[in-house]
Amino acid sequence: MINDSFWDDPDLSDYTVETRTALLLFLTCRDSNIIGVYRVNWRSIGAGIGWTKEQATNAARLVEELGGIVIDEETGWVWVKEWWKHNSLRGAFTGNVAKKALQELSIVPDTWKPEVLEWITSNDPEGACKGLISPLAGAGGNPNQITKPLVVMPLGVVMQRAVMPLL
Repeated sequence: MINDSFWDDPDLSDYTVETRTALLLFLTCRDSNIIGVYRVNWRSIGAGIGWTKEQATNAARLVEELGGIVIDEETGWVWVKEWWKHNSLRGAFTGNVAKKALQELSIVPDTWKPEVLEWITSNDPEGACKGLISPLAGAGGNPNQITKPLVVMPLGVVMQRAVMPLL
């Protein structure tokens, strides 16, 4: 559900009708997920509102320039930075939904993962998610280690794969 403050949000004061429409599209599109970082098909993302692939990517670039999203045009990844204003972070990381959120986090591109985890933490002042997402941040905080994606077991047990040192 889009918060009704969307229309009065001072952070969006520089947005045009086109960029607000694009942001709404990324907040509500079929490809979106529980964490606001997902992959889209540029050919179909704007089809529901009558946009071509070019119109959708151009609008996405404009919203990125305004700081509302981050995109990787080549791979189709989108990170909606306005996500937690309109979605419940606590709701995304509790109960059975938490398993899905962790699965989605585990496939976020490695180049984005540290910033995405920081973004989630900065939107969680009570620290409700800290224990759940800390394994994704790496083992022991050693910057010379790369962690593999999490494996979510059928009963919801989360295990971290082996850590490999950088050579």
